[in-house]
Amino acid sequence: MSTFSFAQKDAPLFDNFHQYSRREIAAFHTPGHRGGRGCEGLFRRLGGDLLALDLTELKGANLEQDPDFLLRAAEKLAAEAFGAAHSYFLVNGASSGVVTAFLALKGKGSTVLVARNAHVSVLNGLVLSGLKPIFLSPTWVEGLPCLPAAETVAKALAAHPQVAGVFVTNPGYHGIYGPLDAIATLCQARKVPLVVDEAHGGHLRYIDPAIPEASRVGADLWVWGLHKLMGSLTQTGVLHLGSTVFSREAVEEALTLVSSTSPSYLLLSSLDSARRQLYFHGREMFTQAAGLGSFLRRSCGDRPRLKILTAAHLPPGYGLDPTKVVVSLTAAGWSGLDAEEILRRKYGVQAEYADRDYLYFFISYAQKKQEVTALGEALLALAATPG
Repeated sequence: MSTFSFAQKDAPLFDNFHQYSRREIAAFHTPGHRGGRGCEGLFRRLGGDLLALDLTELKGANLEQDPDFLLRAAEKLAAEAFGAAHSYFLVNGASSGVVTAFLALKGKGSTVLVARNAHVSVLNGLVLSGLKPIFLSPTWVEGLPCLPAAETVAKALAAHPQVAGVFVTNPGYHGIYGPLDAIATLCQARKVPLVVDEAHGGHLRYIDPAIPEASRVGADLWVWGLHKLMGSLTQTGVLHLGSTVFSREAVEEALTLVSSTSPSYLLLSSLDSARRQLYFHGREMFTQAAGLGSFLRRSCGDRPRLKILTAAHLPPGYGLDPTKVVVSLTAAGWSGLDAEEILRRKYGVQAEYADRDYLYFFISYAQKKQEVTALGEALLALAATPG
């Protein structure tokens, strides 16, 4: 039995794999690039020391313990930091966590209530699990689909009391979140598992403790895309268990079906490092990001041909993530798609996404204020130019 113990000041997986990567060891294991030495020249120079972290499950890197010892230690710290009973690192995106949730729900019934404002991974999960969806109509805000109203969920639960669970997405891609606390109360009263795709909302806990996010309302399982705004590398996420409704065995078995047997320890290290940074600096990081989002809204002001989504557009019980800025220039004659192209080509500004009506901008804690200023100036210039 191990005598090692770790605290939030530690990043056990990242720190120990980093130390191991600096040791002089003749490697005869995967991956074959040997710490970057065998990579193509330019890639090797750009990758630098990070390529040495691209390792595999090695007992030597795990303090001579089991090959997954440090991964489990890092996941335990993540659960403590993020308010979960258990947490699992994901290196195939939050999507793999969503699919896992449906596979874990499969043993609890044949149907599931699913909010229709869902990511494609939800459909994949339904297909792979064989669960039959009963879709819940979203609440529409300015043409954007959001978390269904609590009344919608209540009616569906009354009509379908034997469902395996309730699956909702909150907040949406656009940053609008809804009355998750009321929905959680309904599920708890009926002893129905609540699963939340919170891929775009893990950072909300650092902005305002009053925001009803999954850990605070008592969700049974929820998924984060940590790479989206919380500082880990692309393709990383975390699946959280909040109760004993799902057995760890069932979740872990489901995870093996959608996970690689050769996870990237570079990606896993980034999750471990991001958890430590968030634990000590999360509030500061997202106060900064929220402030920049508010600054952008103020800079653009109330313009007749430039619409920025604000709390004034929302119905009661709904809120807006201040780090997500949703903009419409349709009144100036610009579709979201055309405006995105002009912003990118002429002004050197890259939006997160665009559709017919809107542009979507994600404000990071690592954003420079001059970048946000440049975005505001570009939006004002487009608003003054008929599309």
